[in-house]
Amino acid sequence: MYIGDFYFELPKEFMQLDFVSIFYVLFCLIVFFLSRPFKAILRPYVICIANIVFIYSFGIMNFQMIGIVFVISYLFGILIDKLKFKKTFLTISVILLLYLLFMFKYPVLLVYDKFYQPIGLSFFLFKALSYLFDVKAGKILSVKNPLLLFDYLFYFPTMIAGPINRINLFINEIKSKYRFDYKDAKAGGFQLVLGIYEKMVICDYFSAIVAKTLDNPEITGWNLLFGIVLYSFQIYLDFDSLSNIAIGSSRLLGIHLPDNFRSPYLAINLKDFWRRWHISLSSWFRDYLYIPLGGNRKGAIIQAINLVIVFIASGLWHGNTLNFLIWGLLHGVIQIVENMIGALLKFLHVGKKITIAFSPLLILINFTIVTALWLIFRYPTMGEVSTVLQRLQVAQPFSYELIGMTLMEQYWLYVLLAIVIITDILRYFTNVFGWFNKMFFPLRWAVYFTMMVTFMVFAVYGKGGFDPSDFIYRWF
Repeated sequence: MYIGDFYFELPKEFMQLDFVSIFYVLFCLIVFFLSRPFKAILRPYVICIANIVFIYSFGIMNFQMIGIVFVISYLFGILIDKLKFKKTFLTISVILLLYLLFMFKYPVLLVYDKFYQPIGLSFFLFKALSYLFDVKAGKILSVKNPLLLFDYLFYFPTMIAGPINRINLFINEIKSKYRFDYKDAKAGGFQLVLGIYEKMVICDYFSAIVAKTLDNPEITGWNLLFGIVLYSFQIYLDFDSLSNIAIGSSRLLGIHLPDNFRSPYLAINLKDFWRRWHISLSSWFRDYLYIPLGGNRKGAIIQAINLVIVFIASGLWHGNTLNFLIWGLLHGVIQIVENMIGALLKFLHVGKKITIAFSPLLILINFTIVTALWLIFRYPTMGEVSTVLQRLQVAQPFSYELIGMTLMEQYWLYVLLAIVIITDILRYFTNVFGWFNKMFFPLRWAVYFTMMVTFMVFAVYGKGGFDPSDFIYRWF
């Protein structure tokens, strides 16, 4: 199968263990039951076999790149830890890993026509880099057991889209004696199911409406703006559902991954947004690029330069078109402007007062900025973005009929939108999963029943049947 300039092998041996397939849920349950009886010394082997099966389900060619990254990470980790010239070994390993990343993300730069891009390439490469950086910094020792390093780098719940977890906690948990915690496993199972529900019921419903608006050149004005706003929710739900599936399935196995989203659309500015959006990636860039460059310790000008570098790198990480670079650059530039405004308000001693008094307005402004920037993220060229902006200026009365939505579809859209907003507000103030597990028994089962019914209506018996649209973040 071809996607852009990349070639992906669809294996004949196994069904792909896509996160929203019944095969993935059964796979997690099998790994769960297999990992429970074993002592700590055997548990890493169970996880290793599970990782291999998961990777193989997406094509045997994945193991070529995985083997290369693993060998580089293992050997250079030991060299950096045990020998002199640590900085030299680190530099060589970073160059090799970044070369692999750029070779597959930017084949046009290297005069190659066709590439097999391994699944999860950007995520396990960043995990390898963080491991080597931490060894060099003396935060951790090199991992002598290759099995443990393999399990960390290619842990199957994190392969598709992270989170980019750090190695210390992971190895401590996988080596420790596994004590079955029913409440923890139940919470993990619920988060896994909730992630699938979030993707197949809510996100895919929004996706269908977005396609009717953004991909239809006859839709303009308010109708187009309606689709743009829904796309902002779609991309959030797409990645949040991936994270919930990954974190939930891992928690089911007794291994805890960090949160990846904390109500990002309730942020009051872009800095706050990136503390809440794709947290593991944001913290990776902060710890391994922004702080080493000097962070905010060398004055406002250097801080501004560092911000631009970090967000350009983030844009290039996300994609290989000019639009991704522009998207990252604009995020960096706007944050610089926000810092300047913040410094002025602090000087005037009104910063906190304005934040408290105008927080709803600040949230709305920030959501508008993020949504506008998502347009650059969605389209491959600025010419297409310009066309969309021109369509926005064409007067067209808002009409559900013109978009192609029935009355029942309108009703369900706003019900689902209300669920997303209310849930995010709750997540902003509390641990929703912990709160839900303590909910009164009949109310909790009422939620389960409602989820099952709506899942059957939308995901199984809805338009198109059991065929969810692909994750936006899947091939990053």
